[in-house]
Amino acid sequence: MPSLADLLARAQTSLVAGDSRGCLHACDEILAAQPQHPEALHFAGLAHAALNDRTKGIDCIRRAVDSAPTFAAAWSNLGSLLMDEGDLTGAEEALRTAIQHGPPSFTSPLYNLGNLLRHQGRLTEAEDAYGKVLAVSPHHHATLYNLASTLQEHGRQEAALALAQTALRLAPQHAESAFLVGNLLRTQGRLAEALAAYDTALASDPDHAACHTNRGNLLSEQGRPLEALAAFQAALNAAPHNERYASNLLCALHYIDGITPEALLDAHLFWDQRYGCPEPRPAPPRPSRTGQPLTVGLVSADFGCHPVGWFCLPLVEGADSQDMRLVLYSDRLTEDHNTHRLEQAAFAFRRIRECDDEQVAEMIAADGIDVLIDASGHTGHNRLSLFANRAAPLQASWAAYVGTTGVAAMDLLLADACQIPAGDDSLYRERVIRLPVGYVPYAAPPYAPPPQPRQMGAPLTFGSFNNPVKLSEGILQQWALLLGSVPTARLLVKFRHLDDPATAQHLRMRFAAAGGDISRLDIEGGAPHAEMLAAYHRVDVALDTAPYSGGLTTLEALWMGVPVITMPGRTFASRHSLSHLTHPGLAELCCRDWDDYRAKAASLITDSARLARYRDTLRPRLQASPLMDGAGFARHLSRALRAVWEEA
Repeated sequence: MPSLADLLARAQTSLVAGDSRGCLHACDEILAAQPQHPEALHFAGLAHAALNDRTKGIDCIRRAVDSAPTFAAAWSNLGSLLMDEGDLTGAEEALRTAIQHGPPSFTSPLYNLGNLLRHQGRLTEAEDAYGKVLAVSPHHHATLYNLASTLQEHGRQEAALALAQTALRLAPQHAESAFLVGNLLRTQGRLAEALAAYDTALASDPDHAACHTNRGNLLSEQGRPLEALAAFQAALNAAPHNERYASNLLCALHYIDGITPEALLDAHLFWDQRYGCPEPRPAPPRPSRTGQPLTVGLVSADFGCHPVGWFCLPLVEGADSQDMRLVLYSDRLTEDHNTHRLEQAAFAFRRIRECDDEQVAEMIAADGIDVLIDASGHTGHNRLSLFANRAAPLQASWAAYVGTTGVAAMDLLLADACQIPAGDDSLYRERVIRLPVGYVPYAAPPYAPPPQPRQMGAPLTFGSFNNPVKLSEGILQQWALLLGSVPTARLLVKFRHLDDPATAQHLRMRFAAAGGDISRLDIEGGAPHAEMLAAYHRVDVALDTAPYSGGLTTLEALWMGVPVITMPGRTFASRHSLSHLTHPGLAELCCRDWDDYRAKAASLITDSARLARYRDTLRPRLQASPLMDGAGFARHLSRALRAVWEEA
């Protein structure tokens, strides 16, 4: 008959080999003789857990620590099982007991405690636990990776990157380590290095959908829209049921040369067919609001220093709560001074970052929202699923997205006659509502410097401060031709992603391939907002992009006294500048074709008197225009929404 020691050894060997039933058989023989044998109870608990009976496993290990209160390994495994069961309080107590009774070299409970604390958002404590593990085992890969992730969440990017790179060196095939390195490098603007890290991750895990997505975002930032489109498609291929990956693909389509509104409509309708809500909640009745304010909700992740935030500020600050009550539902991760201005001005401000759609829908119902406006569309951190299931009697898309959402339950698309000309309504699934004063208002930053007269002797300079993803092959060809027609002029392209030397070099190569003279191309990276605006002092004429036109970028150029030349196309995205130029009475800067675009730009940059007039008058013209009349915009929006509301 085998001894207890032999049975215990057999139990351990079976457990390690994955033979949980063999382990239990050996433990049963021990426990028949000694029912409180701690090691046998411990092994039995682990075996039950391996057989997916965690309840029995936890019970056995509790009996083990009752029998041997200083049994550190049992306390550690009890903590792990309780974590799996969601009992975080019990898990923390068990892990701390294991740490108390175990030797300094026993790092398993410290590692698991770090994971538990990180899960709870107790990042400083998690960092401390992981640090103690590394003090004993400096090459513990999982701890290096998790600590790097914790530091990233803490905003300590440099320290996180150093640890993540160490983790990757220790495990070069670990896709998540390479992915984390890529994310941290991208955050620092080191785009070429980040791209290499993403490629390393995908070499180990070709179906890493999140990595394909972030790689697509990076390629967009580098001004490589076709490659970005392919990356977003790869993400969707890897995770075909993920509607957010499908939304990324839709966003990318707007930047592609030659895209048509018909193709965009088809793509968005397909998204709704595949990912929308097949049976949304029925629209509730609309009671009369005559003599009462409409209660209007706005949902966005961009209530801050973002184009949407700048567009919303004049509306929210200008609205009369006796006419229209604006309730903001903010999904924003990082708040700033614009967030706080919006919160102060809104009738109510709700933070929904940690809420699921059902919770937000309940909030919207409790607030008595009549009209719910989506200010995200298919962009990041959107809540289209909330709208697809209908969260309010009347729903509209506005300000953030560039055309139809394709969502069946989205009733209205708020635009103007410039964004969507008469006769184009059939290109949008939503009912088009044309506001008479522009489709968005504008609030200029209070810290913007005043326009300055052109410096004597400075070179004639065209400029574009647009995101590089808008620099299509077609627009680079037009700029190359334009510079060829004005031999003394230069072109200044400025945006934060161009801080990355490889990204700037890629733009030079693309401009040369388009026929441009790179010796006359000046490339600059990012700067604080006020400094970026001051850089317009060195620009004579701003050149709009295509097929995705400048929005806030155009308004900022005008605010700084710089005229913008635009060539609108047929898509919503190509017509932002047309709208922003028309409402202040600057239609002379809008072109009928590309020959006209180049001719107007060439003529204007050599007309110093006209440039001086623009420099002196553009800011006051904007201030006097409907674009900067927030109260007027709020009244027109309220009238438009009320008219539709009362139709029911």
